[in-house]
Amino acid sequence: MSSPPSNPTYAAYLIAETSLGPQDHHYIFLETAEEGPLTGHRFHVIGNIQEGMTFNHRFCIKPEDEPVFLSKTRIGSVSVQDYEAGRVLSICEEIEVPKKQFQGAKRLFPKEKLRRCQEWAADAVALLRERGVLKEAGDGMNNDEIF
Repeated sequence: MSSPPSNPTYAAYLIAETSLGPQDHHYIFLETAEEGPLTGHRFHVIGNIQEGMTFNHRFCIKPEDEPVFLSKTRIGSVSVQDYEAGRVLSICEEIEVPKKQFQGAKRLFPKEKLRRCQEWAADAVALLRERGVLKEAGDGMNNDEIF
């Protein structure tokens, strides 16, 4: 009988999906196997830059099974302990969500860069890494993954 992993982790991915807007929708997916193999939890913002966006997190089926799926890119691993302690969620909640940036065709803040879900996801990945929650393979973490 084998012993349990010394530092079990969940694989973390950046998922891209088609959307109705001008850019693809991006979100962070942790493969937690909550409802079977390859299922997990998604962290993302929803809405649009005409109305503003809100943070959302929820259970997710295998991303490849979604009809809007485009790509799945491995971004690292998160320890089961950090996930269960709510560290991923609390860090993602800290990231400023994209606000309303247009009134019709008029830009409300023309001197600011537009922020959509892609920028939010990039900021979330960067902060998760900076806080040591999102680890890359080979950075000293034992990546014994649970599936």
